[in-house]
Amino acid sequence: HLAALVEAGARDLLALHVDHGLRPETERRAELETVRRVVAGLKVPLIVARVRPGAIDELAWRSGEGTEAAARRYRYAALRAGGPGVEPLALLP
Repeated sequence: HLAALVEAGARDLLALHVDHGLRPETERRAELETVRRVVAGLKVPLIVARVRPGAIDELAWRSGEGTEAAARRYRYAALRAGGPGVEPLALLP
């Protein structure tokens, strides 16, 4: 999706990676490095948001939501915190 936007000439793109803290640290680090390589190759700036490990499970327990719903709340909060004028064109899985 992001590559297609770049190829189509979209400007002022910004990538957001959210580390939900749900998987082992080694997996999370490897995923972040992959994301960094991809966005660097596309020349798109990257913002990395990290959720404290355990925070999503705590929110899910308190709210009665599942883990996926709680993680989604954190992702959307990270998007909103992206800064003034930041509008997501596409949410990538």
